[in-house]
Amino acid sequence: MRRYEIEPSNSQPYEQYRDRINHFINWVFKKQHLKGDPPEITFADEKESEDMHHTGWYNHEENRMWVYTGHRNLVDILRTVAHELRHYKQGTQGRIHGHSGPGSPNERDADAEAGYLMKLYGREHPEIIE
Repeated sequence: MRRYEIEPSNSQPYEQYRDRINHFINWVFKKQHLKGDPPEITFADEKESEDMHHTGWYNHEENRMWVYTGHRNLVDILRTVAHELRHYKQGTQGRIHGHSGPGSPNERDADAEAGYLMKLYGREHPEIIE
């Protein structure tokens, strides 16, 4: 099982989510048949800048992900993880070319797949709904 670290939070006790997030990431890898080196994932309670309007990103060139955890429910954090891991899969398939903005085929695909994965995972683990 891969393990990912969560930066300490000042606003909510996200340490309690560590095991669930790790379980979910490994579950997504299995469900999506993901291969290759897993991305380096940073979970942060603070946004990178005040004008940041998204809750996560994936950088294919650096194989890194960033997920905002501040003031969010677990299910919302997991959905962001699923969305960004879909971008990871798109990258392994050679489908990422530069930045894809809202409404692009890659964004629509990541949104749809994240929603689908959350429905499946929520059925198996209804406790994620707070």
